[in-house]
Amino acid sequence: MRTLIRTGLLLAMIVMTGCATTTVREHPELETHLRRVNSIVIAPPAVNIQQINFTGENERLAESETAIRAELIKLAQSALQSKGFEVIEFDFETAISEDEEFAYTLNQVSEGFSEARKQLYARAVIPEDEKRSIKASVGTAVNMVSEKSGADAVMLINYEGMKKSGGEVAKDVAVAVMLTLLTGSTPVSNTEASYVEIAVVDGVTGDITWSNIFNSPQLSTQGATAALQPLPNDIKPDATEK
Repeated sequence: MRTLIRTGLLLAMIVMTGCATTTVREHPELETHLRRVNSIVIAPPAVNIQQINFTGENERLAESETAIRAELIKLAQSALQSKGFEVIEFDFETAISEDEEFAYTLNQVSEGFSEARKQLYARAVIPEDEKRSIKASVGTAVNMVSEKSGADAVMLINYEGMKKSGGEVAKDVAVAVMLTLLTGSTPVSNTEASYVEIAVVDGVTGDITWSNIFNSPQLSTQGATAALQPLPNDIKPDATEK
């Protein structure tokens, strides 16, 4: 599993506080994309939550994953609708069970997003005026998702979370006490954390129209709420720029 606490992101935020910075990425031709994207379907969020155990044998928290996944979908729906987009209701579970090729396609889209993420977030935090400097695509596999759902674009969400078991927390406390005695300072160790990635992908070109990432010291959807706040407003085809 990828590192849950993205220390590089946090350090970059500290280093770059002297200027306006952002974790948002926008396509260089954002307005053009928004004019042709009026409806968006939310793909099933990829959620991975693990309990960090004292024994080193971590375990997936399936119930927490199910609950977080449902919350993420509701948050995304609300955010998209508040920005003027039509949210397409589509039964992915049924479509996957009826069409093996569609299941494979969704996997390709996910892999494409992983590759695109490397381009978009080689530096997690960048100056505000550089957020349109990088162009990335998940590939043409997204075309099938768009066609089957009838949506102009697809929203992708990746969520990772962790919480420490009682034994692991007790170990951290013991280490903290020892370090306090030795150094005079008390280290802070989170007992839970989460990280979310959200992207809107053009259903025709596969280009990532907009994306954002967010770290949170809590195992909740608060990070997703914050990540969705900069989502751009829909632009109707006949609208003119102000």
